[in-house]
Amino acid sequence: AQCLAKNEGEKLSLNGLCALSPDLAEALSNYQGILELNGITSMDEKTANVFSSFAGRELHLQGLVEISDATALILSRKSENHLHEAVEQQIKKLVEHTAEIPKSELSKIRKILDEGSLEKVTFALDLLDSFRALDEDYSKLFTKTRIKKLISGDSLMFNFLAGRLNQFKSALLNFKEAVNGLPPNTLTHMIGELTELSDGAAKILSGLNRLSLQLDGYNAEGGPTFISDNAAKSLSKFDGDLWLNGLNKISDKSAENLSKHKGGSLCLNGLTELSDEAAESLSKHKGGSLYINGLKKLSDAAAESLSKLRGDLSLEGLISLSESAAKSLSKSKSNSLNLSGLTSLSDAVVKSLSQFKGSHLSLSGLASLSDSAAESLSKYKGGSTENSGWLSLYGLKDLSDSAVDRLSKFRGKSLSLEGVKKLSDQQAKSLSKLSSDLRMLDLDELSDTAAQYFAKSTGHLNFPFELREKINQYRDQDHSAS
Repeated sequence: AQCLAKNEGEKLSLNGLCALSPDLAEALSNYQGILELNGITSMDEKTANVFSSFAGRELHLQGLVEISDATALILSRKSENHLHEAVEQQIKKLVEHTAEIPKSELSKIRKILDEGSLEKVTFALDLLDSFRALDEDYSKLFTKTRIKKLISGDSLMFNFLAGRLNQFKSALLNFKEAVNGLPPNTLTHMIGELTELSDGAAKILSGLNRLSLQLDGYNAEGGPTFISDNAAKSLSKFDGDLWLNGLNKISDKSAENLSKHKGGSLCLNGLTELSDEAAESLSKHKGGSLYINGLKKLSDAAAESLSKLRGDLSLEGLISLSESAAKSLSKSKSNSLNLSGLTSLSDAVVKSLSQFKGSHLSLSGLASLSDSAAESLSKYKGGSTENSGWLSLYGLKDLSDSAVDRLSKFRGKSLSLEGVKKLSDQQAKSLSKLSSDLRMLDLDELSDTAAQYFAKSTGHLNFPFELREKINQYRDQDHSAS
């Protein structure tokens, strides 16, 4: 059942299944698409409660005909559930025969809500709980207009109210419409101020039509520090880049849930630790880039797992890397690998990383480069595509003539040495042999001799404007002479 739940198809039909335990339901509740269980003819409250957190688009239980009232009410909480007509009628009668809240009390609760403070809203909700109010009652009281007025620009109210209304599907639908009706700037401001995230808030935000959901405060310096597994499950459905840089820890289950996010990049830069199990789960993320730049160390097992990721992988915070981890990452299926936090590496580690087959390798934290390491990196060419083989080493400030001579053999797409400010004539002679793009935007000066060498270069030179002009003067002279 756990394997089937990981199936990425649009529909999973198990209509031949005639019995369902809570454990089996728990496994199947993680399926992301349309789940058909129309062969199930009975269900207890415990199993129904499990399906109250179903992660998919639709749940079909049309084989259920005779169930308890309690089970019927639990299944009625989610609009995604498709139930037999008899059960729908059962639910309708239950709602009709439930004692109505006196109109005088409803009027009183409306007035309390309209006072607008968090304290008053909490009191009103507690009153509704004491009356055992149903979804219909909540829907009447928490209209789209009232919710919009209550939450506008108030992140605390938004998070609290979404959490309390989470189990009432009609009221939650009003909530979603209210949030979608907020001015974009108001909504962005409210999201930016969130420091906690209730399950209901996660469910609401996951349905927003935005390019990205930035739950990390302003300038990635805030946001919720922890989310529940259910919140992670909801957020995984967001169709866009997901920024959760405020999280400083994550459960293995939450990592598994977030790995199912397909909308775009997943940013978890606040994590300082990552279990091997969580790394294994996150390696299955297929949305695009995975950023875990807060990690300072990575176990060999985690490196082995993350090497399976097919999107871009950024581990910019690492300060050390074992030879075993380097070998694993060198086999990574990622398009790009960012290890720019590493300031020094052994020659053996560099040799392994130079075998990375992705299009972009960034080692821009390296402060020095041995001749042996330069020799290894000169062989980096990425994959087989024309635009592959971008090597970033812009943390280097000085290079020996011998190291530059070895780098001159580089045959990848682009070599970035932006941190270098000065070149000797010998180094210029060596680098002029490159047929690859050469990026050195921090270069301060070039001697006439060095400029003459670069004038004969066949590679694209991404130098400061004035230095390119100087090189072009020598090129023009050479053309005139010829």
